[in-house]
Amino acid sequence: MLAWLAPDNDQPLIKVPVQAYDGTPLENENGMNGRKQLLEQLEAAQHIIHAHKPDRIVMFGGDCLVEQAPFAYLNERYGGELGLIWIDAHEAPTEQDSEIIQRLGIKTAGTKELMNSTESLKEWIKESGIKHLAIHLDLDVLDPKVFRSLLFANPEAPYNFSAAGTMQMPQLLHLIKQLSEETDVVGLGITEHLPWDSIHLKNLLGEIPILNN
Repeated sequence: MLAWLAPDNDQPLIKVPVQAYDGTPLENENGMNGRKQLLEQLEAAQHIIHAHKPDRIVMFGGDCLVEQAPFAYLNERYGGELGLIWIDAHEAPTEQDSEIIQRLGIKTAGTKELMNSTESLKEWIKESGIKHLAIHLDLDVLDPKVFRSLLFANPEAPYNFSAAGTMQMPQLLHLIKQLSEETDVVGLGITEHLPWDSIHLKNLLGEIPILNN
């Protein structure tokens, strides 16, 4: 659906094969449910990317893991001169989170700060000598009052383990445009899109007799 919503262009649309879930419980391997299936999808993505050898990659759908192969490829493609902006909704960091962020030298900026200025991001790009940029866009960063096609916004069974975003669409667009003007954006991942209205409507239509006889 995201690919259909995206603007038309002359770039190829490549689908990574993902087996439809048949209801069989996923096996837990080394503490991870569905590890085998995830590795198969990761390897498939790697093969596709290396077959095409693109300069830029846009990814639609899935969760954060869908970017592992594309961003790793782009980092190699651009010789380590790739920066990563992670746009996501999170609860306030715990003490352990803060320690990890500080130890790894990760720069952070909240929605309120970015509403006033994107200078901190521009300074980070310049100070780090970033020539190319990959952007992770988790749609849960958006305020659910303006965009509800999100994992935690299921009207029938709300998901309470994710923070609700507060960013507005004009603000998000402004942020991405500012980043695009500051450096060469070569990767974009658009993740965690769950169109609940479409899913529930499809299920409804599947039960209407005249549509199924």
